[in-house]
Amino acid sequence: MGNLKEIFEKLHFKPETGLVFCDNPKVEHTGELYHIQEKAKKLKAAAVLFRRKYNENKIIDSKPVVYIYEKEELFSEKDHEDHKDLHAKIWSAGDIDVYFIVSKTRIDIFNARKPAEVKPEQKLSLENLCLVSEALEKFNDQRFSAMVFGRGIFWEQEDFNNHFKEEDAPFHRLLAYLMSARKYLRAKPKGLSGTTIDKFLIVCILVKFLEGIKDDNGKHTLRAIYKKQKVKDFPEALLKGRCISVLDELAGEFNGSIFNCFKIEEKKEIEQTDLKPVSDFLEAKLDIAQNQYFLWEQYSFHHLPVELISSIYENFLQKEDSKREKGIIYTPPFLVNFLIDEVMPLDKAEIYFSQNQFKVFDPSCGSGVFLVAAYKRMLQWWSINQYKKTQEIKFPDKKICQQILENNIFGVDIHNTAALITVFSLTIALLDKLEPKQIWTNLKLNGLQDNIQTQDFFEWAAGAKNRGSEFDLVIGNPPFNDEKGRSSHQIDPELVSKIGFKHPKVPGNKFALQFFEGGMALGKKVFLIIPSNVLLYNKNAQTYREQIFKNFTIEQIFDFTHLRRVLFGSVDTPVCAVLADSRESNGNAIEHTVVKRVLSSEKKIAFEIDHYDCHVVPHDWAIDGAKQFIWKTNLLGGGRLFHFIYRLSLLPTLKNFIASQTGWKETRGFEGGTNLAEKDQDRIIDIMENSDPVIEKNVEIYSDKLKDRFMYEPPFMIIDQIFGKNCLSVCFIPKDNNFTTKPYLYYNRDFIGISVPLEDEITLKEISDFILLKKFENQLNYQLYVLAVSSSSLVLKETGINKSDILSIPYSIDNKECLKLSKTEKILQDDVLKYYVHLGKAISKKGDGRILHEKVSKKQLEKFGKIFCSIVNPMHAENEMSWQIGDVYQTEKAFIIYQFIFGAKKQVKPFGVKKISIGDLDKQLNNILFNDKENSSAIFTRVTRIYGSQDDYDYLILIKPAAARYWLNSIAVRDADETVLDYYEAGY
Repeated sequence: MGNLKEIFEKLHFKPETGLVFCDNPKVEHTGELYHIQEKAKKLKAAAVLFRRKYNENKIIDSKPVVYIYEKEELFSEKDHEDHKDLHAKIWSAGDIDVYFIVSKTRIDIFNARKPAEVKPEQKLSLENLCLVSEALEKFNDQRFSAMVFGRGIFWEQEDFNNHFKEEDAPFHRLLAYLMSARKYLRAKPKGLSGTTIDKFLIVCILVKFLEGIKDDNGKHTLRAIYKKQKVKDFPEALLKGRCISVLDELAGEFNGSIFNCFKIEEKKEIEQTDLKPVSDFLEAKLDIAQNQYFLWEQYSFHHLPVELISSIYENFLQKEDSKREKGIIYTPPFLVNFLIDEVMPLDKAEIYFSQNQFKVFDPSCGSGVFLVAAYKRMLQWWSINQYKKTQEIKFPDKKICQQILENNIFGVDIHNTAALITVFSLTIALLDKLEPKQIWTNLKLNGLQDNIQTQDFFEWAAGAKNRGSEFDLVIGNPPFNDEKGRSSHQIDPELVSKIGFKHPKVPGNKFALQFFEGGMALGKKVFLIIPSNVLLYNKNAQTYREQIFKNFTIEQIFDFTHLRRVLFGSVDTPVCAVLADSRESNGNAIEHTVVKRVLSSEKKIAFEIDHYDCHVVPHDWAIDGAKQFIWKTNLLGGGRLFHFIYRLSLLPTLKNFIASQTGWKETRGFEGGTNLAEKDQDRIIDIMENSDPVIEKNVEIYSDKLKDRFMYEPPFMIIDQIFGKNCLSVCFIPKDNNFTTKPYLYYNRDFIGISVPLEDEITLKEISDFILLKKFENQLNYQLYVLAVSSSSLVLKETGINKSDILSIPYSIDNKECLKLSKTEKILQDDVLKYYVHLGKAISKKGDGRILHEKVSKKQLEKFGKIFCSIVNPMHAENEMSWQIGDVYQTEKAFIIYQFIFGAKKQVKPFGVKKISIGDLDKQLNNILFNDKENSSAIFTRVTRIYGSQDDYDYLILIKPAAARYWLNSIAVRDADETVLDYYEAGY
């Protein structure tokens, strides 16, 4: 333990920063104790470092991030079998980022997010997973400090952000192997049918799982059955024609239909087919898809989270079956776990589960991934409640596990296969919590026919409502489209009436909103994933928003729009998760959390939500049609941006101006079609950066709707419906021009055209110059306004905009001064157009989103401080006392610590950033970083604000990651505004 103590001191690992010893766990959060008993101790870790989540200095959640081991030096060697076995368990579990192995003389730190590498000779190696190997006496690597892990930025450090990929996750590896195996097996000319192969692969995973459940002597639960059938394992049972007998034995042992899923004709097919290809699949000596070696030994099936297995099946079935409706998209496990943590938090065990009763329903259960996660949480709740009674962590026995499952978990799906897999997944979740002896001692599984049913949700809901069914929570990811792939779907009005929709008419008959209404009719609380473009950003849905915000209590909206290209693979779908209570709203504000794209979410490990992602929407704003863009301004950073856009929205619009003029017209260009409308004409096909048109000469115009020729006769102006590089892309065509010699110059519906009488040509040119930012300094860039009010840009499309968005821009001859921006408004505009437009883009080195995650420059840090002081001082400075930039520190590339002081004006020194270690910094700041009494949550918070007094001045310290997005000029504005508010609330 002496070596560990030395390491812990250097890295600031201590109880206050999340360190818990497994042999004598002293914890403030029961969830930490549960993890140690359930996992860490079984993996023989000496200690665990947790990352804690606080609310008003109380721990409300805690996740493990580091395991620490004390081992002999040989254990760290790349080919040590016990180490490879341990790594398989840790990687499969997917709980932590790294693990330390500390011996008497050295420390080795290993990447827990990558599997052991398979060498050509079919051997596993951990050689490339070692991040650091160093002598103990020299080791002082602050890249591994408690502060780095506590704030969740370990993988964001430039030294490590390329050390793992999404494809390295157990989920992706196993899914890829299953898909390639399925393809290979289906291609066999005399093999099994496709349906039978699918069932076989499902059963194979369960067999692998059961083989992983071993007793204290290392013997797995299937040993007795294999012995009876005279085979050593399931692959041999396949070769010897004993597999059906093995499955029959399992069905008899468990009384579970999951093992008896083959029909009589399928059993005959199996008995008459050469099963060597399936046996080879289970032996897994060769990766079929890539001719690269693949070993089951990389995995520990018993340590794979059950929700991963059910997600694999959900994805597995959908990837192959292209006939399934487009609305079904598989839900990644990290999203499921995030939502369960939010709505069923561990610290609410006593409140929600004191009577072992908390009914959860999924209206489109798919593979059961939400139900599995909810069931696991209930089992944790049971243990936590027992701990509060006995001060000892106990796990429920098989009887309690079955009771909790049968009394609380319910789901329905229109697909029979989905219901079967849900039962399968829940069965694994149950077995996962039992010891081998419990599994084989008269365990009889319930088929869950009453819990998991195959039926259309709306038909089922009508019956459930008639029976008086009610659920504590309705949760899930319902389909966005119906069976025919339509997002709009008309439900039988009689069913709507029987279910009791509070709002029978939903905008556009959107399928997802109908699931939401059905869920609200059945549940006390609802937490459903819904397309964000349908609920939040659709201008035509404002009436519906007003209704649900009044008639239900909308507590929180987690907006994943920036992750539309991340969450669901190749499906580009903007979604939000809406947490609602069925009771009528009392007017409370709505929490709108905009989840940004960061490395951990891009790799599908976890979401990182910081202070700047959280916005509070007053209830009266949420129901005000004139302020419906509040959601979009939050998506673009929030803060003062809403007030800025709201001011502009009160001005007359370009559409108003056109309507007030005589002879002015606006429309899209000609529609496409097959009808030859014109011959030998010139046509605009693009607009260059200098605003000149790109023209095709002497072409034929094909259109079924050419529209009024007046629109193509100069003078006119066109605006592209794709954003320009620096401003809206505009082209002005005067009557006398060098672009064409023909009387008409055509353009298609990709452009918005404004045509005017010849006498108004100068006025139209002035509008064009205004849009092109040629009128005066600090002018409104219309691109910002369109972004902020558009329901499609950065939501459904990256750069596309609608005609209504363009014509809504503020313009009036009499109000041009209103379009001149203040210094603060100019800051907001510049940051949105330079940085925030990239929030949904890839953050890899070649991705446009990288600009937000690069290390902040010294120049930008100085600018940040000056802007902060310029905003705070007009309200605070007095008697020659003012806010000034103090010391600025940077620690090991990870953090910036920025000090502002309020006191007598001092001689201005050249701005500088001091390099300092975290330990020295804490001493420099009088031990405020790791002060467990005053700043217990500081080490675990990405954005920390610390106020204090020293000598003759007050101070404010901001501690944030070194990424540029935390130090933008607009963030300086927000930090300043919040500082002023903090002092106001404190009575200053």
